[in-house]
Amino acid sequence: MGQQRNPQWQLHRKGRLTASNFGVVLLSRRLYIPCPSLMKRVLVGHNLDGVIAVNWGVMNEPEGVKAFEQAYQMEVLDSGLFVSESGVLGASLDGLVEPSALLEVKCPHSQSVLFFGETMDQCSHRVSCQYLFNWQGS
Repeated sequence: MGQQRNPQWQLHRKGRLTASNFGVVLLSRRLYIPCPSLMKRVLVGHNLDGVIAVNWGVMNEPEGVKAFEQAYQMEVLDSGLFVSESGVLGASLDGLVEPSALLEVKCPHSQSVLFFGETMDQCSHRVSCQYLFNWQGS
């Protein structure tokens, strides 16, 4: 069962600052804006089932992993939620690549994004800041 559809995955994310929320937290901290909705998002969680862009990503992520495996002739292992030693931080990676690399796949609903195989240096001007924060949080 995929991460987003797994109740245990959702349960263990609650109360942790996850990579998905990393950008929002950094932005609110920089602007010194108290954000009750952000606190609710981190502590309680929120249901994204009806969000078209999220559903698009969940549906297309396996294809992104397959494309990576074929292009680089590397196996991607499933991964779950990684939690920091303190238990405060968490990140759900899309896969582990041997020997010691992580894979984070983005399948944005919009068309104005990076192309498969580009490095961050080549595409950073087209990548959403939210994705960059998400990658940093991972």
